[in-house]
Amino acid sequence: MKSRVIASLALLSLADVATAKDRWYEVTPPHFVVVSNDKEKDALDVAEQFEQIRSVFQMALPRARTGAMRLHILAVKNEKSLKQLLPEYWKKGRFRPAGIFRSDGSTVLRTDVRGPNPYSLIYHEYFHSLVDLNAPGVPCWLNEGMASYWGNTEFRDDRIVVGMPSGVYVRLLKDEAPIPLAELFATAPTDHSRRASMFYAQSWALTWTHLLQKHIELVHDGNSSVEAAEEAFGDFDDLANRLRPYIAKPTFSAMSFPRSASVDPSTFTVREISEGESLAVRG
Repeated sequence: MKSRVIASLALLSLADVATAKDRWYEVTPPHFVVVSNDKEKDALDVAEQFEQIRSVFQMALPRARTGAMRLHILAVKNEKSLKQLLPEYWKKGRFRPAGIFRSDGSTVLRTDVRGPNPYSLIYHEYFHSLVDLNAPGVPCWLNEGMASYWGNTEFRDDRIVVGMPSGVYVRLLKDEAPIPLAELFATAPTDHSRRASMFYAQSWALTWTHLLQKHIELVHDGNSSVEAAEEAFGDFDDLANRLRPYIAKPTFSAMSFPRSASVDPSTFTVREISEGESLAVRG
């Protein structure tokens, strides 16, 4: 999202969250470095989950460059630890996230959250970072729609479920008047002030229901977002009419498949590190 929670933050100091009882672990899977003051098993779980979400995103962007550097993840054990790292999010009236994806590609999160997808916001921003790296000219609505679709990935036992509908978006689309599609294709959520949520919801729905490869190719060929949408989708009024029955459906489908067998936690390097080493990892 353009109003992202990954706005630049000052360097974080682990000294503020470490206590005499904390034991720090460093887990190194192929593409990440996880530093955690939680139990070794929980640090391993975080490492596996991020390797799995990376494999999911490779399905969406099979030719995408992901960068040569391992991404760093600071996985702290509870809300108190995260609050000490990110106190600005605990000010009155602020949204309290389970974690954030920062503009440098690193992540800060808490490990004690539960639910089908507590890190959806982090996955959403991680997907944005891959799109920005590989296709910076992608129209805003499409960038947001893809990030919402792929970011809402759930891990259920030995399976991965991709494309679960957002209850918030579905309710919004059913209850409020949509943004005209010609306007949606030509603007960004920041252009809509109080209707930014509708921008995200419609972008998600369009991504869900339409094959978008032709639209992407047309944009890359130099067409504007509106011109590309007209060529790819046809008449906007007709497109809006086709979208309404989908939104009105009582149930939605999603893709389910086994976790990637190439992600093997037994191959991850694990070691206990000192508080000083954990500080050194953070720079």
